[in-house]
Amino acid sequence: PNPDRYRFVEVAYVDGAGVLRDVLGAATSMGFSSSIDRTRRVDEDGRALVIVSTRFHGRPPLSELVPRLMDIPGVRRVSVRSEDDSDEGHGA
Repeated sequence: PNPDRYRFVEVAYVDGAGVLRDVLGAATSMGFSSSIDRTRRVDEDGRALVIVSTRFHGRPPLSELVPRLMDIPGVRRVSVRSEDDSDEGHGA
């Protein structure tokens, strides 16, 4: 079994700039399908951010998706978390 199926990706991005559309488009272009688990809004340094937790399913490992997501304008952080909530964070 694919160990990534027990993980989800948290992406923190600038609200209102179309970033989620770009995130999902990038993942789709790499062969991933996605399902959003939850979203929440936070204020960070005076900016409204959204944190979305998403499960990505597909052949490429998540380790190939994370750097692609980090390159999207407006993305502030990407972290891969397992169901037991341990993480492998990546930040800008």
